[in-house]
Amino acid sequence: MAAAEGVIIFFIPDALSRLVSFGAEIGFLLIFPVFMEKEFSEWQATHPGAMPSNGWKAIGWGVVGTAVLVVIFFLMFIALSKLRPVGH
Repeated sequence: MAAAEGVIIFFIPDALSRLVSFGAEIGFLLIFPVFMEKEFSEWQATHPGAMPSNGWKAIGWGVVGTAVLVVIFFLMFIALSKLRPVGH
């Protein structure tokens, strides 16, 4: 979803892209917690004796994910800039 949003925002005018970005952010904040709660409830039902792991243990994966995200954004904007060069 974020990659699709990035492509859409890249090709629309700046004033409109701010509105689209703001609307998408509000939508994500309202929709994703509902999905996460449903998935977590299902996980709890299938694993009644298990406790969720500590979130601090996942910080390494967060750093790796952030690095991968930066690489993806970099490659995506290089590809998009080849399609629509600056000043043309």
